[in-house]
Amino acid sequence: MKLNDKAILLEAPAKLNLSLKIHNKRKSGYHSISSYIIFLNLKDTLSISYSKTNTVNIFGQHKSFVNKANNLILDTLSLCRENMIINRNYNIILNKDIPVSAGLGGGSADSASLLRYFLNKSKKKFSDYKSLVSNLGSDIPACFYSKPLFADGIGERIKIINSIQTSGAGFLLVKPEFSVLSKDAFSKVNSQVFSQKKNVSNHPNLSSISGFYEAISIGNDFNKVENKEYNTTNLIQIKIKKLPGCLNSSLSGSGPTCFGLFKSVHDAKKAYVFSKKNLIFKNCWMVYCGVY
Repeated sequence: MKLNDKAILLEAPAKLNLSLKIHNKRKSGYHSISSYIIFLNLKDTLSISYSKTNTVNIFGQHKSFVNKANNLILDTLSLCRENMIINRNYNIILNKDIPVSAGLGGGSADSASLLRYFLNKSKKKFSDYKSLVSNLGSDIPACFYSKPLFADGIGERIKIINSIQTSGAGFLLVKPEFSVLSKDAFSKVNSQVFSQKKNVSNHPNLSSISGFYEAISIGNDFNKVENKEYNTTNLIQIKIKKLPGCLNSSLSGSGPTCFGLFKSVHDAKKAYVFSKKNLIFKNCWMVYCGVY
């Protein structure tokens, strides 16, 4: 959407892993996974305009947690310039509403929103750059599409499922005060955590609440990791599931954000208000939202 003649506004919705299974560790160091993913109307926004040099200015409630020296946005701009997707430099103003290192794909979503815009503008295909992009971040391919999908491989193989969203479902997100880097989380995974890969022929309907429930019930293998952080997130999930109106709960990505599924955003809001009033999740970031 154009703001004026010089700036463009882009949206970067948060990723939510309804399920996440880890199958093995590859020689490359990456892990083979499979995951059902949807996107939320919790989102970052990026305003982009031409500049003499590539720069990023960060605002929003989570701005202090972004590493400005090692920023995925700058890496994305460099990749696009090196591969002749763009031939100009840009100033990016990022409003950061998605928490960092939270299992919600915030950095990947920001990168993907830029890639969507630049590839569309240059009339180039994402498939021609997928392997390069995956090296920046394994969540970027999923975030590029930002639709209900099934991801496997290391996250680069994508199957869109039910791209028209009709569920009206609501979600309550709860993140404890600590953060988890995906790299650190996967380093704690061993063979006892791995799940056997299954051939999937029928996918859950990711435009319905029953489909969301089914996908969540598949589980997240990071819940099997035994340490202080994941013991905490397991307890949070139990508390979420006990909230009035909650249908199911789990962990998104490698965490530590936990979530609950509700029939509507209104029900999720009621659970949010109830939790705030009764101090159920102390020292936690919490928000309710719907599907993107």
